Amino acid sequence: MEILIAFIPFLKSSITYSVYFFVLMQLITSCYAPLRFEKANPLAPAPGPPDYSQSKYWLALPDKRDSADLVIENSGFEDLQATARADVFYVHPTTYIYGKAWNSNINDPQGAIIESYPVKSQASIFNGSCKVYAPRYRQAEFLTYVAFYKRQHQVFSIAYNDVKNAFLYYLNHYNNGRPFVIAAHSQGSDHAIRLCKELIEKDSSLRKRFIVAYLVGSVISESDFENLVPCDSAGQTDCYVTWNTTRWGEVTFFGKPVINAVCVNPLSWKRSTETIASEKNSGSVSTRFVKVDKGLTDAKISPNGLLWVHKPKRTRKEYPRINKRNYHSLDYNWFYVNVRENVQQRVDSYFLQRDTVDRSITKRKTEFYPAK
Repeated sequence: MEILIAFIPFLKSSITYSVYFFVLMQLITSCYAPLRFEKANPLAPAPGPPDYSQSKYWLALPDKRDSADLVIENSGFEDLQATARADVFYVHPTTYIYGKAWNSNINDPQGAIIESYPVKSQASIFNGSCKVYAPRYRQAEFLTYVAFYKRQHQVFSIAYNDVKNAFLYYLNHYNNGRPFVIAAHSQGSDHAIRLCKELIEKDSSLRKRFIVAYLVGSVISESDFENLVPCDSAGQTDCYVTWNTTRWGEVTFFGKPVINAVCVNPLSWKRSTETIASEKNSGSVSTRFVKVDKGLTDAKISPNGLLWVHKPKRTRKEYPRINKRNYHSLDYNWFYVNVRENVQQRVDSYFLQRDTVDRSITKRKTEFYPAK
């Protein structure tokens, strides 16, 4: 009821009741925590930018205790960031639903608490094989996706520039030449896609250290990238992975028809369209983060590039869904263990390939310059 009361001012706007219902479903099921609401002020200036030299503007860093360090009790998982050979730069999804300004206030302590929930459900996947770096950023308000706001591009640019600045700070102060993974979800993936296009694709030195990008929860076409290709095997590197989870038979993503989207099946890590049985699902993790559910759901890439799954027999409290058709909020949760295992596989593959190249170069040097 409190949520409905909070949205009464919004109902009086020009946005239709159907959009209101859509926003409400997103609010209830995909944000991992209760949220506060205040009437948005379109004229409110964007909050000041974060200073990434301060740890408070990072949701996760390897040397501080945070939600990315968590592992499920009795799961056999370990937080191995201390000895990890690679890093992950993780960009969280939208958690800012309705507020005073179109971009979130980076200095709001309540915002940091809310943002830590997807870090627990998603970024913790990577702590078995990577050091986890996850910045806070002035994310675009959720309504920016559905409202007709003339400065929409500016709102998203503010959010993206924070992500880009965080990544550059990470490279200059934390990375130390180590190989890295990029991971994101939803709005985070929108920014990570742009990051890959502007930096990874155009910087050969970065490209050599780039392992893979998990760009989950955003519709991608192959033409979106110049030379970064979708992954099509479990150990492939220098590629990206993406999927959008829906009910079996769905053809839209948030009501919009999807045509020829890129999709990689997280149960096979291939782009082929055969159904992968639930027995191949090594384990799902609910938003409660208390146990691993093995074999919870199957997966199949649809003809238009969505990831179809049959709804498992679990409560909405354990696995909250946007609605009966859209499982966006569970893109990582339903394939948690498969992704965790795959990250390790791709990191190992990267180092194997690099070591093979190094040995080959050493051999050629020896042949051209034999020892005297």
